[in-house]
Amino acid sequence: WGCDNVPDVTSGLPEDIRFYEEMYSFLENYDFGSDVVYNHFEEFYVDIDSLIDFYIANLYVNNIDWPGNNVRMWRTRTVEEGNLFADTRWRFILHDVDAGFKDSSKEMLDLIMRDESSARPSAPPYDYWATLMFRKLAQNKNFVERFTDKVLFHINSTYEKQLVLETIQRYSERQQSSVAEHKARWNQSEAYPYVTALLTIRNFVIGRNYTFLNSVSRHFSQGEIQKIEFSGFNK
Repeated sequence: WGCDNVPDVTSGLPEDIRFYEEMYSFLENYDFGSDVVYNHFEEFYVDIDSLIDFYIANLYVNNIDWPGNNVRMWRTRTVEEGNLFADTRWRFILHDVDAGFKDSSKEMLDLIMRDESSARPSAPPYDYWATLMFRKLAQNKNFVERFTDKVLFHINSTYEKQLVLETIQRYSERQQSSVAEHKARWNQSEAYPYVTALLTIRNFVIGRNYTFLNSVSRHFSQGEIQKIEFSGFNK
């Protein structure tokens, strides 16, 4: 999706587009503070766990070219018994995050939580239509609890600092031969911009968990995150 100030579906069969538009209309017209509304949305339209994982991934890397761009969704058109993913609901695909891992000064959660009452105007790719889904879901206490629990889970597992740094190192070593080929092909001098880009990513990761958790805490009233260090414990 992504076009001006309205959601624009760029591919899909007419039945899929109608189902998407039906979902978006439901978001616009119902109060998600109601558990009945929230539960109906989860049951008929969107796999909430998929949505939460998708949002956390983009928020963690601070993808500044999202959510008004680079959103991919998929669904099955029929129910298949025994297949947990074949229930016709929308699920999300992580797509194009090269605008992430760079800068935490513009915190994406701050931007996507702005609504029409904000003093700052809506602007791509943070248009109000693009942030509507998350803002509406965040009105529901059950969603907020699921979202914050999943943030803590991922910060301590998927996005644990040392694990992410080791993964970056492993992939950078695998790409060395390709980098040399790329430099030769495009007549690039020295190691720039590859080494510089790696340094930027590593520096981002080193401080990211703390800044991300503080961002979540500000919006969902969890209090400021405090650093606590322990010694004398074995892993």
